[in-house]
Amino acid sequence: MTLTTQLTTRDPASARLRCGLCAQRCLLPEGQVGRCGAILHHNDQLHALAAGRPVVLHADPIERKPLYHVFPGSSVLSLGTMGCTMSCSFCQNWRIAHARPDPEEPIIPITLEHAALSRTRKPIGTSCSAICNRQSTIVNGITPPEAIIRATLDQGCNGIAFTYNEPTIYLDYAAEIIQLAQAAEFFCIFKSNGYMTIEALELLPRFAAINIDLKSFSDSFYRRICGARLQPVLEVIEYLQRRGIWLEVTTLLIPRLNDSDEELRALTNWLAALSPEIPWHVWRFHPDYQLTHVPWTHVNAVERAISIGRAAGLRYVYASNIPGDPNQHTRCPTCGTPLIERIGNSTTSIRLNGDRCTACGWTLPGRFG
Repeated sequence: MTLTTQLTTRDPASARLRCGLCAQRCLLPEGQVGRCGAILHHNDQLHALAAGRPVVLHADPIERKPLYHVFPGSSVLSLGTMGCTMSCSFCQNWRIAHARPDPEEPIIPITLEHAALSRTRKPIGTSCSAICNRQSTIVNGITPPEAIIRATLDQGCNGIAFTYNEPTIYLDYAAEIIQLAQAAEFFCIFKSNGYMTIEALELLPRFAAINIDLKSFSDSFYRRICGARLQPVLEVIEYLQRRGIWLEVTTLLIPRLNDSDEELRALTNWLAALSPEIPWHVWRFHPDYQLTHVPWTHVNAVERAISIGRAAGLRYVYASNIPGDPNQHTRCPTCGTPLIERIGNSTTSIRLNGDRCTACGWTLPGRFG
């Protein structure tokens, strides 16, 4: 039984099916798709239209997700499909996230060559070789999980990232890939809006890490700008922290919409109370999609948000998409030694003995190895 089927319930008063993958919990009559555009009620079952149909597959540095405390300097095969569980008017991947998969149209993923391809190729273990020797070619527009493992190997990557659009809409596909990746000794990470249900997360195989977009600390913002609600996202972040899955959080700072001192204090106080060791990435907004009239976020606003985060008690606060900004680096909170230095999406220096500061022995939280 698939994850989608396990999370499907029937409305007793009608023939409609309720999807339990995300907090929208769409109630769908026969022939209708959910708000994500990617879950279809057909023949008395819910079907994930984006499963097996990535539109983008290419190698990325893990720092681009951004995940700064997870295997720094490693590369990941980034997988993206069409559809999303939110409808953010500022979406910076709107060309795929707000597109809708057509079940009748074959899709061949766009594979881009990045610098990560020149890195040392992972040695092929017995399990990885066996997986890659299975059906690992695209057939009738469907990319099987084995093909993702093959692509990860061929592009010299260390892991797989479910990213660019919301992975919740193809959770069964992701689960199959995670299981094969574990056997092939690749790690898996998620970049998510955090709108999946707790029940969906509980059914997923164990994965290495996740970055959640905490888009605002205002429910009004979520309802008006994203077509969603704040509380389910907070509950998912709390659940991930309790479960011990490595978690980093990103906030895209949008002028006049979510950048007030009051809101940023509320957000960072809540996050620090959950754990001061959760890295918080402050991203600079650029005009896009339906918010082309909103100006770029000023660098000074990013610096102000970083100061607020640190004052709240967060130990690791980053200006993640401002190349050359010193706040891209990870410093030891005890002695101040630069532990991981970065320029843009590249890690340039690591001063760790395993996961410990080489100067004072402080243990840096995260996933290192």
